[in-house]
Formats: sequence, structure tokens, C-alpha cells
Amino acid sequence: MKFTRLIFLFVVAVSCVPTGEASPYAEAVIDSYILTGNVGNSQTNVFEALGAPDEQEVSLGGPGGWIMLDMGPDDLIVNGPGADLQIREIGAAFGGQDESYEVYISETTNLVDFVFAGTGRAISLFDIQDSGLSSARYVRIVDLATETLHTTVPGSDIDSVTSLQSSGLPAGGTNLQARLTGQGIFLQWQQSGGDNADAFNIRRSLDGVSYSSTPLATLVSGETAYHDVNVPGVTDLWYAVSSVSGSVESAASVVQVPTYSMLVSDSSSVIHLGDNVTDWEVGDPDNDVVYQLVLARDPQGPEAKLTMDLFDVDQTTGYLFVNGAKVGSLLSQPSEAWVEKSMVFDAGVLRGGTNTVSFHARDSSGGTTGSLDDYMVRNVSLQLFGTGKLVALPWSAAYSPTLNPPEWEIISEPILWKENATNSTGFFRLQKN
Repeated sequence: MKFTRLIFLFVVAVSCVPTGEASPYAEAVIDSYILTGNVGNSQTNVFEALGAPDEQEVSLGGPGGWIMLDMGPDDLIVNGPGADLQIREIGAAFGGQDESYEVYISETTNLVDFVFAGTGRAISLFDIQDSGLSSARYVRIVDLATETLHTTVPGSDIDSVTSLQSSGLPAGGTNLQARLTGQGIFLQWQQSGGDNADAFNIRRSLDGVSYSSTPLATLVSGETAYHDVNVPGVTDLWYAVSSVSGSVESAASVVQVPTYSMLVSDSSSVIHLGDNVTDWEVGDPDNDVVYQLVLARDPQGPEAKLTMDLFDVDQTTGYLFVNGAKVGSLLSQPSEAWVEKSMVFDAGVLRGGTNTVSFHARDSSGGTTGSLDDYMVRNVSLQLFGTGKLVALPWSAAYSPTLNPPEWEIISEPILWKENATNSTGFFRLQKN
């Protein structure tokens, strides 16, 4: 691979703010090693990585390329609440691709002093707590990207580096909050400092670190709410809101929308649905099996997800019912091996209190007679939006070897809510006193 090396023997002081004012952005380039990919590199100006986000970038050139930046003496990267450092890689913002990189930080320019801060992709946020450093002045970004080596803008395209604990940081919208609705996730914030903001960019992340350089949505100034009705499944989500003034985009305000999981049955509780296979792990097949689980409150959000291990599901007519409503059919999994599968359904069929989840064996037409599909299920868990913190409620625990009501036996006085509703020896439920 051809490369160009750009070395700065002295710190090149490129100030982004008037003298005497602190800047939350990288102020100078200390050293760099810019590659040219396979067909050249048209973006080798390392100074484009300095200053506020402005949609001007330097392409590092591919794996092995790197740049070392100085944040300046007045606004170090400091370990504080939440994320401490933002790297903006904006490959996809101009029709290319979002790309990955590694980030190292140090209190000196000596290469041996740099410690790993994390791996990012596109716009990424880093908490330096795990690095062992309480603060750092220097940032070294190492390219990992291979997707664009045959273009004239190869590798990661670095726009800016921002110290997120800086007092001089423009806000991207204050008091950012998220709430769950029956259709999706509703975001709301306040416009700050910023009646001069031209727009707001909204981005979504699946890991709380990396956000696409292409916004999920861009709102005009004055719009301070957004309803995401295309939520990508039941998973932890993070939303970032940044303000745009001219060509400059602020760092983002971030809010998390968490999920939690409840165990319905574990790996030791295997059920066999069907009618005629007797030599499996669990013999004596059942036509129907019902689990009970108790929710401390009505579910939140648009969807819920059941995850389970399936064994030899030949038909797609093995119906799954929640509280008596058919929410779908089990996915086909014809091999005689355990494979994890998931089903997403409307969370509105669940309710606070006791719920039932039932599996049914069916023939190829969905009927309950004739030759029924034999399959096994284990490790069933329910994922919901919200938090699963223990809540003190006036419940008693009851136990039964079956789901036959007369056999339930109260086994404790009022206890804390427990997420585990069943086990391998029988069924547990929580019952209001």
C-alpha cells in the first residue's frame, strides 16, 4: 500500500477560539501517518481534524494510518459522568461509508504512554474510566477501515475530536428525555443557548458508543420533539440530539432507553410438544404447555420479544399464545439441534399481574389432530422495554407441580417481586394478598 507520512516536529498551534478562551475541540496536530489507500487520497489535510464539527475531514487512508492530536492545556479530556470524549468520523455523511477506528489517550506525546480508550465507528462516544486515566491531553486515532481503500477518500474520515466534560461545550439540546409509547419512543428536549440553532440532528445507537454519521432525522429550529415509530426491535437503545448552527454541529445530548429480560423457563426445564416421538431428551409429548409469569406493571413500549431455544421444528404452525391471543407461529428450525430463535409481538397483549405463555403442537395445516409436529423448547425468556428493578409489592409466592389451580400452595408471606417465574421442578407465581 502506498502511503504519505506527515510529521510535525513541533506542535502546530491552530487555535479554534480567541486567545484566552478554552476550546472543547482538538487544537493542534502533533504527528500523523496518512496513507493513500490503493488509488490515492484526496483528503490528506490533517488540520481538518481540528476545531468544531464542520463537515471537513481528513482521510487516514486505511489500516495503519493514524493521527495524534492535542486538546490543549485548558480543556483536557476529563473522566466525569457519562461519556468524556467524542470522535466524529463522517464517511457516510457524503455518500461513503461509516468506518471504524481505535482510540488511544495519553498525558504525554510519548507513544509508550498512550492507553487504549476503545474502538469506535462513525460518531462515537468514549468513557475514559476504564483506561485508568483520570484525564488526558492527547488523542491518537488509529484507522481500522478497509471498506474504502479503492476510493480517493480511503479509510476513516475524521472531522473533529471533542472533550465532552468541557465547560465551553455547546449544548445539543438540554433536558433530553425519552418515554415509551404504544407506537415507539418519544424524545423531547429544550433548545439551549441556542435560539440561533438552525436545526437539530437525531441519531440512534444500539451500543451507546457508535452513532451513524447520517442522522435518523433532522428537525428545523423550534422543533424540540421527535417520535421514533420505526424502533429496531426490543433492544437497548440510545438517542443523541445535537444542534446545528451553520456548518457547525454541537456535541450530542444522550439518553438511554433500556430493556430488561425475564426468565420464563431455563435450560433444565425442557418441554416436548407433539404426539409420537418418545426417544428425545424429554419423552411423553404434550399437545399444549402453558407457563405463567407475573409482571409488576403493565408493559411499556410498542413491542415485546420472546427468545427461546428450539429443537426440530418442522412446521410453521406451532402456534404461540400470550394470554390466549395468538401472537405468531414458531420459526422453522428443522435440525435436531438446539438453535436460539426470537419472536417479536405487540406488547399490548401483556398486562401487569399474571400472564400466560402457551406452546401448541399442530399438524401441517394447523390442526390439533392427525400427525402433529414434534419439537422441544427450553430457555424461554421475555424481553421488554423499561427497567426490571425489584419492586416491593404485597405479593405472596405460591407453588404447584402443575397448573391445576387446586394444587397451588402458598409458600411465603409478602416478598419482593422476583423475575424468575418458573423453574425445572414446577411452577411459581406471585399472588396478591
